Amino acid sequence: MHPSPSTLIDQTTGPKYSYNDHETWIATFTFLCVWILVAKQWDAFPLGKSAAALLGAAVMVLTGVITPEEAVFSISSNTLFLLFGLMIILAKLEEKGLMLLVQRLLLFGKPTPTTLLIRVSLLSALLAATVMNDGAAIFLSSVVMSICEQAEVPVEPYAMALATSANLGSAATIIGNPKNMIVNENMPSTTFLTFTLRMGPAALAAILLNTFLVVVWYRATLKGKRLRRLKRMQHGVAGSEEGEKEDVEEEEEETEEESGGE
Repeated sequence: MHPSPSTLIDQTTGPKYSYNDHETWIATFTFLCVWILVAKQWDAFPLGKSAAALLGAAVMVLTGVITPEEAVFSISSNTLFLLFGLMIILAKLEEKGLMLLVQRLLLFGKPTPTTLLIRVSLLSALLAATVMNDGAAIFLSSVVMSICEQAEVPVEPYAMALATSANLGSAATIIGNPKNMIVNENMPSTTFLTFTLRMGPAALAAILLNTFLVVVWYRATLKGKRLRRLKRMQHGVAGSEEGEKEDVEEEEEETEEESGGE
């Protein structure tokens, strides 16, 4: 009879190993090696982050630090299925035109580069709380890259806002990141609403502070910049003749104003 996950957790609440036995040193050394492989890509060891983690887990089992049964029951299958489901939902939403909707939302009105930066930060946090931080980053990165390339503005401020706010926003809900899912799996009495009510305010405060700091940090970088081809992007990812015409007319007006000022 296999032990249940709760039994395994109870068994590991106390100190199972001491610093005098070899298993503790093997586990510590393995953890450090995996951490180094995950933190940086090494030419001598061309392993991805997932492969490095699996290699570390295999070493732990092969050296007897944990048993095969403990390894199997340490896998959070509910979390994996939830991640898989969220990725499918996100892919289907993208297929149905979510990317175009998000682009129009970010470019609504006549945003300045700073306004766009604020919108990217807040939208990244919102998506992270609803479709997971990885999903938000993967989805939004393509939209933000496309906007920055066409608008001729630097990518770095928007990429920084996207990444940092996605991490902070994911703390607000159970489905925001895998860590929250695992916590909920081991504390099933915590409902989605309860978790959000407790974590949401702290996450919101962190998101607002992060957005403010990103805007201040990149203020000089975005100073004097303007979003080009704005009308064309507002009409769709690939643009339109109407939007292109409006952009050309706007650029001609600006050129005339600059020439008149000189």
